[in-house]
Amino acid sequence: MAEKASIQKINDETRTRIVTSLGRWFARPIGRKVINIVVPGALAAILWPIVGPAVGTAAAVVAVQNGLKALGIGVSDDTAKKLVEGTDLGEDDYHSFLEQLFKNDREANKDAAKVLAATAPAIIDVLKEQEPAEQGELIARIQQSMKDQGGALAETAEEYGALLQKGGETFDHALAALQQRLTKIEQVMIAEGGGTISNSQQEVDRATAGNIGQGMHAVGEGSRIDGSSQRVSKD
Repeated sequence: MAEKASIQKINDETRTRIVTSLGRWFARPIGRKVINIVVPGALAAILWPIVGPAVGTAAAVVAVQNGLKALGIGVSDDTAKKLVEGTDLGEDDYHSFLEQLFKNDREANKDAAKVLAATAPAIIDVLKEQEPAEQGELIARIQQSMKDQGGALAETAEEYGALLQKGGETFDHALAALQQRLTKIEQVMIAEGGGTISNSQQEVDRATAGNIGQGMHAVGEGSRIDGSSQRVSKD
């Protein structure tokens, strides 16, 4: 298990709120035992101190995005709006809203994985308060709950579970690798079954993107891609 860690790019007050909120969630039987909501509940505990105070403000979405930027996390406008919409249910039921959001919205799911990665040191702080045997059990439940959500959460579950058990420079390198993976943007055109993609253009702004992968594939006899392009704009 990693030594007690601090979250980079976050002030002490916000960090304390998140760790306290996570501790309360994992102390509840439902927060440890009910697999499908272990991670949505943890994310609710992380996000509520940021999202909750934004309710009712004219610039709630901007407030949420700024709060997450303080954690070193960037989320899409769409995800930020949906996070605010869910606050109508109140703090106690926010995890139920997030469970459905992350299962049904791939972009929000990937943003959720970014939040978990950025706040891994806080989760480690909470794990350090558990008995050694309980630490392993809770990590396993976190992984299973991530898999239950599907999408990027499921894809990074094994890597994230391993991350929570690392320390020192090994932890830093593993965290950087996970965050780099989660910021990768994939753009793919696939023509298949004899179909044609014509005059399609895809573009990524390098200034707002992390790692970028692009590709075009014509699969099967008669499939074609005509007059189409992919481009990465300059900084």
